[in-house]
Amino acid sequence: MEKEVQNISERNKKLREELRKGEANQFDSELKLMKAAIDIIELKANLLDKETALTKHFGTERNLEFRTQQERQ
Repeated sequence: MEKEVQNISERNKKLREELRKGEANQFDSELKLMKAAIDIIELKANLLDKETALTKHFGTERNLEFRTQQERQ
């Protein structure tokens, strides 16, 4: 009976350690996922900034072309 209790106790310790490692791995995976999501958000913001700058640049350029054409007429 004592041997069975000892075996159960040892198995319980191993299972707790496996669970702890699994939780640590899950936490690490969730952290990496959160970092990736933040990177995506930052990339989207950067892209929007560049699109806005291009729109302003080309919009200004088009306005200048239009004004130049009007002045020629």
